[in-house]
Amino acid sequence: MKRLSMDDISNAPSLPEKEIEIDQWNASVLVTGLTKADTVEINELSEIEGVRDEVLFEKYLLLKGLKDPQLNDLEQVEEFYSKATPSIVDKVLVGIYRCMAWTKEDQASIASEFPE
Repeated sequence: MKRLSMDDISNAPSLPEKEIEIDQWNASVLVTGLTKADTVEINELSEIEGVRDEVLFEKYLLLKGLKDPQLNDLEQVEEFYSKATPSIVDKVLVGIYRCMAWTKEDQASIASEFPE
């Protein structure tokens, strides 16, 4: 196996994308995985007085991971929340997590947290 170089990092393949079907709306969305930089930023943005706010974390996760339709700000996330059932939002979040190439154990844990 060769040693990783800066060129390898610069030319890394795009993050995986996944189409998620939203049966309730007879439509689909496109989600993508997140980079480590994205997850660090989301964690920082969702911290309030040193404690991660899980709801805010979820909102920023949607801002970064939902690619089509692209949500541009927290106001649009709130609009999505006001129209979507919890199962729709959870299905999109699980899709984002699964694109992040976590282990099967991590995916099972996430799936149990957000039942589809």
